[in-house]
Amino acid sequence: MRISTFLCSISFLIFFMTANAQQDSISYQERYGLSLGIDLNKATRSVYDDDFQGLQFYGDYRLTDEVFLAAEIGIDDMIYSNPVLVKNTTGSYLKLGANWNVYDNWIGMQNQIYVGGRLGVSSFSHEIQEFEISTRDDFFGEDIRFVNREFNDLLATWVEMQLGIRVELVKNIFLGAHIQFKAKTSATEINNFDHLYIPGFFETSDSSSFGVGWGYTLSYLIPLKKVLRKQAVNN
Repeated sequence: MRISTFLCSISFLIFFMTANAQQDSISYQERYGLSLGIDLNKATRSVYDDDFQGLQFYGDYRLTDEVFLAAEIGIDDMIYSNPVLVKNTTGSYLKLGANWNVYDNWIGMQNQIYVGGRLGVSSFSHEIQEFEISTRDDFFGEDIRFVNREFNDLLATWVEMQLGIRVELVKNIFLGAHIQFKAKTSATEINNFDHLYIPGFFETSDSSSFGVGWGYTLSYLIPLKKVLRKQAVNN
């Protein structure tokens, strides 16, 4: 009698624990796929800045729960001017790398707070339109030269770290913002001339190999598969 009562009690406890386990977790489907987007910073700057025209497209593919393979491709046409120089830089660039999402989402959400790494390469050209020769003798005044000298087939590479956030506005549409920390690893040398602007890297100089940038993205997630997840819920 006692044995049967004990077995009934154990059976009841097992049933109760199983029932609680089912009640204390929620099943949902998480979307895996390809995200495609555009950099809003460059798109809007092209409208209000007469010295700049550029466009950048962004894409990533979710490889694991936290890792996203990422790529960025873009074009820049930038007129750089200061009191002694006016030049035009045009070119294209490609950045490849990955993002690691460190944010633990709530049920059904796919927001991101991420750390990313990139390898960047840019192919570009410079055209010097105007420069001033500095003189110490004020008697002759300013010596401004108008030229059309071109430097073509230039190449630069860099490594980049990104810190960013991405929020789902409505289903499959995301708005993101990120900051970039760059370190130039190589650049084609030009005699007596600095690379003051490199497409994809932004402003630079021979006195420093480091740069900083930022961007805002609007992207759309194309779901390719759904993975069933279970998440514990506190009563």
